[in-house]
Amino acid sequence: MGWKIVRSVFILSLIVVVFLIITKIGIEIAALSKAATISKASSEISTDKDRLAIEMTRHIHASFVKSSQLPRYKSILYILSSRHIPQFFRVNQEAVDLLFPYGLCDSAARALIFLLESRGIDADQINIVDDTTGHSGVVAEIDGGRHIFLDPFFGVVPLQDGRIAGPEPVLTRSGRPMQWHAVAASGRADFYLEMHSPRFARQGDTLNIEVEVPIGAGEQMHIGTVDGSSKDVRRNSSHLKLTTFWDYLGSRYDRSWVRTMRFKNDAEITIFTINKMNKYFVKTNVDPINSGEKYINYRIRGGDSLIFYDGLAEIDWLSFSGYQEIDAILITGLPSGDGR
Repeated sequence: MGWKIVRSVFILSLIVVVFLIITKIGIEIAALSKAATISKASSEISTDKDRLAIEMTRHIHASFVKSSQLPRYKSILYILSSRHIPQFFRVNQEAVDLLFPYGLCDSAARALIFLLESRGIDADQINIVDDTTGHSGVVAEIDGGRHIFLDPFFGVVPLQDGRIAGPEPVLTRSGRPMQWHAVAASGRADFYLEMHSPRFARQGDTLNIEVEVPIGAGEQMHIGTVDGSSKDVRRNSSHLKLTTFWDYLGSRYDRSWVRTMRFKNDAEITIFTINKMNKYFVKTNVDPINSGEKYINYRIRGGDSLIFYDGLAEIDWLSFSGYQEIDAILITGLPSGDGR
């Protein structure tokens, strides 16, 4: 009886391994074939590297379906591309995004990266966080070290003296005059024209997202309401110019992110979660003073900060997720000396 169980487990494990390998190889071969077709069409228009990059950006922009709701099959493939899957079996997420062009700015960036790298052009995703919103673009290296910035989601590239500019003049607004070029009729540069104080880093590099919470003694700040949705948390924090990235605990976008709330005055912070609190996602610089099934509570002295280390979040193997959504945040200003 015991041998039959062992044999059944072995056969099932073998089937899973074979499935993962076939899926990985199939996805990557199909993506390379699609990339070759796009690349050939782009090369026929121009062999100039700047023009080639613009054509590839245009293709991704034109073919991408902007949606926060992914098809079920793409969500499953994303699970198979998780960093928690052994690399030998892991599906290339950039290949998935090129093959199935649905999603938001990070998906569009990854699709373009796969396309560029299929032509031997090194490229990285760059994440941008402003006071009221966030975004992802692409930085690529061409012509022996020249860096260029591309945005396949909004369909624009920055130009200086007729050539594509790098990310620094875009995000620091320094250097020679620059203009935005729309790669398609639907291209829009509004996000960049309306930026106030962007923070940015390449995917995998540390990005410090720091905000100062304007709360005085006896005051209360509500970020979202307890309604089973994190959408109002994003909306409210954006309205308060605290960025939109306070709607989760754990690691949702990049494990290199460090999110900091600074307080000039003593304060109590209560975080309400949509689902049962998962301790594996809560990685902060101070311990909570108490917690319940769906909330966690902190006290911070004036001059101190509450820091969330996304990279320390662990995986929940039941949900196969590294984060959970926040339902609401209540911040109460305390009399001086009442902070922990």
